[in-house]
Amino acid sequence: MKEETVYSDKGDSHSETLQRLQDIEAFVSKITREKDLVSIAKATMKMIAEQFGITEMILALWDDESRRFKLLASYGYPTEAEKEFSKYEYSHDWISVELQEKFRIADDIYFINAEDWEPVTVDELLLDRKEAIDEKRNRKDQWLEKDFFEFVLRDHSGEIIGALEMNDMESDSLPDYSTLLSISIYTKIASIMMETARAKDSQEEVSRRIDGLVALMSHDVGKKLENIQKICETIRRPSLEREYRDKAVREVLSSIERSKEINDKVQKLRNIESRPYSLFVLVDIMSYINKSVDKFKKKHDGFDVNVSSNQRSIYLKCDPSIEELISASLDAVKALKKDNLSPLIIEVSQSGKEGEIQTVDLTFASRDIDPIGWRKLANDLRTSNPKSRRLPPSGDLFGKYLIGFISRKYGGTASVEEIYSKEKPYRGALRINIPIL
Repeated sequence: MKEETVYSDKGDSHSETLQRLQDIEAFVSKITREKDLVSIAKATMKMIAEQFGITEMILALWDDESRRFKLLASYGYPTEAEKEFSKYEYSHDWISVELQEKFRIADDIYFINAEDWEPVTVDELLLDRKEAIDEKRNRKDQWLEKDFFEFVLRDHSGEIIGALEMNDMESDSLPDYSTLLSISIYTKIASIMMETARAKDSQEEVSRRIDGLVALMSHDVGKKLENIQKICETIRRPSLEREYRDKAVREVLSSIERSKEINDKVQKLRNIESRPYSLFVLVDIMSYINKSVDKFKKKHDGFDVNVSSNQRSIYLKCDPSIEELISASLDAVKALKKDNLSPLIIEVSQSGKEGEIQTVDLTFASRDIDPIGWRKLANDLRTSNPKSRRLPPSGDLFGKYLIGFISRKYGGTASVEEIYSKEKPYRGALRINIPIL
């Protein structure tokens, strides 16, 4: 049987209900004026503080890029503490520990009371009275130094996207149930506003990245058409020998095929990226790698590719764009090779300490690529960064743009590393790291 607490009696009078509705109306009126995530978070905490006498709060929000919870804003703490808070990151384990059933007092409201939990490490930035950390509760509604509340933030589908942590108030008494209910309603409204703001930011970024794809496609296809035009002018010469004429026709067909391929890739990625909520499915990434390698070999007349992994299966939540990422990476590394004597190398591994975000690490390399080649690829990746608002003028960066475009989509990174280890048969590598959701 659950022990009776100050929150066991959840009665609420008619007048209190009416007052709460008026307060909510005022809150909605103010919060809807804010447009970005930080201003929404700060406005929410400021209004909670002013209305209910709460003196210390922090708000953490899920970050899609790092795949961790990050502290978005705080209230009532010194500037030095706020600077430190901005560095804080938490995995899913953090929120699952605090949101245990024994702490729940209502839907999405949790009271983590001093008697029922013990911190692994004491965060002194969150303490006002270090000497009172082991203080005992003298009355049922007394607020102890280690007491705090968590109000869960959810998205439209009910997934947890963050939490508002409430650490202190003007009174030394715990807030009543009616106050907690009002604060919970405020955080639910704020979470809707935050999701809307984040969706807008995300859509703007997607639009910019898609614009980049289209711009690069147009440039690359334009170059191919210019090349076709020149070849056709050459073919029209009556004196041209048949051997050269046949070669020119093959070049025309190759350019047309390449243009169609680029167009197909862009359309496919555009369709995937344009969905408001892309459907990620749990798949064994090794199956996608093997499929991409088979296509690569057919495209390049059986070109040798060696695939190795520290596990037979590595599962990752993704969509079909992962295949384009692998394909673009293979093409980018092959383009650096001086000959076709040595195979391409793909190494796949899963890494990450226990309790931290696990990642899939993909390494693309080959023996005969010198450091100059790897530096060129590194420069191309920087130049074609999807975050850049200025797009590169060169159409041959299209494949590198795809690598950054899709890696970033999964919250991952793409980089080039020069290697001088005798243990490795290659001098450099294209490395892609993707968090496992």
